[in-house]
Amino acid sequence: MKSFKCESCGAGLQIAPGQEIIVCEYCGTSMVSERPKERKTNNVTRNIAPDPISDTDAEAKRAAHIAESEAESAELIEKHRADKYKEAEAYAASGKYTKALSIYKLLSEITYRDAQRRAEEIEPLALAQRKKRKRVFLTVVAVFVLGIVAFHAINPRIQAAIIEAGAEAREAGRNRVELHSGIVAVNRFGPSTHVVGVLPDGTVIADGSNFDRQLNVGAWEGIIAVTTGRSRTVGLRADGTVVSTRRLDDDRWYDIVMLASGEHHVVGLRADGTVVAEGQNDNGQLDVHDWQDIVAIAAGQFHTVGLRYDGTVVTTGKPDWAARHLEEWQDIVAIDARSGFSYGLRADGTVIETGAWRGLTGRQWRNIVAISSSSFITVGLRADGTVVTAGRVDLYSEIDVSQWQDIVYVAAGMNVIVGLKADGTVVTATVADRARVDVDDWRLYVPAIDVP
Repeated sequence: MKSFKCESCGAGLQIAPGQEIIVCEYCGTSMVSERPKERKTNNVTRNIAPDPISDTDAEAKRAAHIAESEAESAELIEKHRADKYKEAEAYAASGKYTKALSIYKLLSEITYRDAQRRAEEIEPLALAQRKKRKRVFLTVVAVFVLGIVAFHAINPRIQAAIIEAGAEAREAGRNRVELHSGIVAVNRFGPSTHVVGVLPDGTVIADGSNFDRQLNVGAWEGIIAVTTGRSRTVGLRADGTVVSTRRLDDDRWYDIVMLASGEHHVVGLRADGTVVAEGQNDNGQLDVHDWQDIVAIAAGQFHTVGLRYDGTVVTTGKPDWAARHLEEWQDIVAIDARSGFSYGLRADGTVIETGAWRGLTGRQWRNIVAISSSSFITVGLRADGTVVTAGRVDLYSEIDVSQWQDIVYVAAGMNVIVGLKADGTVVTATVADRARVDVDDWRLYVPAIDVP
């Protein structure tokens, strides 16, 4: 096949080699593709006169061929037009007047009279259909715009209501945590595991490892809160004094309202916002004598953290990166600390942290009302009483707290997580057989005044 251009309409045609007569399938024009060739003899060109007899036969054959080709082309063109006409009729029958009209007009341009007549019939319908579609489009746009306007008008109220409800729920949750704070405690440092709890009668119950006599609490009475470290357990009495399994300087431990334990040091918060600390001080973790306006305390392995009344945080001890950017913290309502890490709970229920690891983000770490951490795991208590965890997956993949409900206080240990329920019962999640503690029968102290 080779290309040929129609002399009338300029359409591109494909013809067979040697084909002399061509009929344009678009406009119907008949053309001749090849002319009689000139013969060359001895490099001199001359026209060869046609033989009268053979020329007459050739002309007759050519005329017959042209007539046959024109008939075939006309038939093909008419078939194509008929097919397009049927297509347009189908569009019109299905209500697609715009598409039908475009085909009718195309056929009208090549003097297809039925198409011209149908185009005149369909055009008003197509125009009406376009107007209807335009009205529908404008209506959709108007509804969309009005929806956006209404959303922006109403959304602040809805969001304000949601925010207020969330804030109230978090505040109620934090109040519950404060009421139950210190009722149960677990060792957070070193490989040993021991758990201590306050019973309704003010005595103390304990279970786990007792390698350094940290469980020798059987004679304690009048206790309202406990804390425990690697080698020491301390109890807070209702009169603000303390008792310990290791000797403390009793002259400094008065008017205490809160306790916190590091690995080898213990910290107490006085009612006047000052702080007392005792134990190892090789990293400056006891340098709290000048702290003022403190409302909460936390102790890491080698550092101590204090929460001021204005929501800012102060720290002392090592390592330095455990205190990095703490001076920038604002709007903090609770704190916690562990080996090399400090944690702050914001009023909006999110958690901020220092240290080399970041993992307390995402939707699951929202509406948090309390945090507790140990060497490799951090636990968050949500306002709805459920619990979320983060930490070394390779070490703590077996710990599952997804079914915990109605939790009012949590304590994270080295190999165990302890949850206190509102009825005083205790639940635990442990790592394999490393931290088996027997707390199934415990019924701990529940404050008489609860916050709804």
